[in-house]
This record gives sequence, structure tokens and C-alpha cells, in this order.
Amino acid sequence: MKRFISTIMIASLFFGQTAVAAEPPRLCPECIIYRIKKDNVAPEDGWLYTDLSQATLMANQEAREKEMQNEFDFKLKMQAIDLKYATATTAIALDALKRENREVDKIKDGQINFLEDQLVEANKKSDGTDRMLWFSIGVGGGILIGVLSAWAYSMVAKSQSN
Repeated sequence: MKRFISTIMIASLFFGQTAVAAEPPRLCPECIIYRIKKDNVAPEDGWLYTDLSQATLMANQEAREKEMQNEFDFKLKMQAIDLKYATATTAIALDALKRENREVDKIKDGQINFLEDQLVEANKKSDGTDRMLWFSIGVGGGILIGVLSAWAYSMVAKSQSN
């Protein structure tokens, strides 16, 4: 779009002489174009440019536009580089966290396997005789406590009757 406009501006400067000789185009109500020949007085105050000075002004304008476009392109490339850098550092951090998570999972799995192995070995060692022994001791202890309680109650009852 800018190139199109600048092309039109250059064309109007070079071919402006022929366009002014006919009826000048009205760009705005205040815009009046006069054809001034050598040694004529200008009808109004303002700036009068020769074809060379107009071309120089347009070339300077194009150079400024190109410089601004180059600066814009440079900043755009820098933003793209910054974005790639941020993406890369985020990906590296994510990989590090995943690796750490896998290591923690391995440690937890190892601990779970160790505890399961201990539980299985403990169940293998007791073939049922230990359980029966503790069950018998519990039943015998309960009976003994019951008998002793009855004896103690009978002793208390005898002492109160005397």
C-alpha cells in the first residue's frame, strides 16, 4: 500500500506539469494549484518547489519510510527471537520437572515394593502356629481374669457378711 501511494506521488510530481496545464484537480477546498512561469509573481504566500526539490523531498520521505519499515522489521524479529527463547526455556523447565517427577515416582514405587515384600515375607514366616498360640493365650487369659474376678467378688462378699 505504501509503495502504491509513493508511486502515485512520484508519478504526480513528474507528470504534474501536464496535469496543472489543464484544470487543476481539487483535493480540498483550500488547495489551489497555480502554474507559475519564470519571472512571474506568486499570487499567494507559500512554498514553491522545483521538480528537483520535490523529488528530493519525496526521496527523503521514502528513505524515512524505508528506515521505519526496517526498524519495525527488526523489532518484529527481536520479538520473535524473544518468544522462541521464552518457549525454549519453558520447555527446558518442563522437561526438568517431568524428569524430577519420574525420579520421585521411582522412589515411591521402590518404597511401596519394599513394604509389600516385607508384608509378604512376614506372612510367609507365620504358618498359622503363631496365630493359634496367641489366640489360645488370649482365651486362657480371659478365662483366668474371669475366674479371678469371681474369686475376688466372693472374698468381698464374705468379708461383708462377717
